[in-house]
Amino acid sequence: MLPRLAIMALCLTLVFGGIFGFELFKQKKTAEYLKSFTPPPASVSAEQATEERWTPTLGAVGSLLSLQGVEISSEQSGIVSRILFRSGQTVSKGELLLQLDDSVEQANLKSFRAQLNLAELVFERDKTLLARKAISQTRFDQSKAELDQAQAQVQQTQAIIQQKSIRAPFSGTLGIRNVELGQFLSSGTEIVTLQAAQKLYIDFNLPEQHVPLLRQGQPLEFQVEAYPDTVFIGQIQALDARIDSRTRNILVRAIVDNPDNRLTPGMFADISVQTGQPQAVVTLPETAISYSLYGDTVFKVSHNEQGKQVVQRQPVTTGRIRNNRVEILEGVKAGDQVVTSGQIKLNSGTEVMIVDAPAQDL
Repeated sequence: MLPRLAIMALCLTLVFGGIFGFELFKQKKTAEYLKSFTPPPASVSAEQATEERWTPTLGAVGSLLSLQGVEISSEQSGIVSRILFRSGQTVSKGELLLQLDDSVEQANLKSFRAQLNLAELVFERDKTLLARKAISQTRFDQSKAELDQAQAQVQQTQAIIQQKSIRAPFSGTLGIRNVELGQFLSSGTEIVTLQAAQKLYIDFNLPEQHVPLLRQGQPLEFQVEAYPDTVFIGQIQALDARIDSRTRNILVRAIVDNPDNRLTPGMFADISVQTGQPQAVVTLPETAISYSLYGDTVFKVSHNEQGKQVVQRQPVTTGRIRNNRVEILEGVKAGDQVVTSGQIKLNSGTEVMIVDAPAQDL
């Protein structure tokens, strides 16, 4: 009985000892592997900081306005007898757009002209008689007054007839028509808008501290959302004579040519006013900058003692932003290679492999 128990204890000792020994051996080998393990390089994309020439500018937002723009309406009431324009049509100055019924005024004009003819005859006769002292001065003055009254009635009726012929006050492009044939049009009712858009104004505001940097004829650039890849050129035409006491801003008006009518009054404009000569600046893509409450940083690519590419976190001071590029004032010089995507997996000293790939793929 005793030998059996001894043999069983020996077997159990050998089994458990082997298990514990294997675990110890596995832990030792795992520790050795981890100690000697080198993670593979992180895949990132990088770009060299470049030196560019940027012109100092002031940024603002504004609106495009027509050089001339009116809402055409009638001074007289009446029935619309003719409509001689189409919505969106280009018209010339003085072109007839709409005619109100003027048949009553035309009839009155004939009557007043007949009265005028009679008044002229009476006046000429009385003038001759006065020279002969055949009539009194009072009678002659009455003839003169009747002549003046007849002339005034003719002129007044002609003016009303003219007002019932609605003409373009200047050359431009018409908007959407708001009247129909046969409609009774009250005086002051809007018929259509007319905009002269060969040249446009751009109105915008700038803080009062920038007034010394502004002058008439100063060039500016602007973009509109309708043509995001196009930069339009204009120049300052006038500065307001006063500063707005509520906002402490000054109103600035610029002018821009619009020969192809690509720009439309009312568009929103993102404006850059040039305030000096071009200056040399070091720039990086916006994606290269890591922003935080503790400061802005980039990852600069360098080589370690083994000649491998590694990154180091570098604080930077940033400046202006243009066309998705950031001005670097301190921390990076032209020619430095900086990581532009894949920063989330990096720390100082991380080995990297530079690949040409979009940021979302890294």
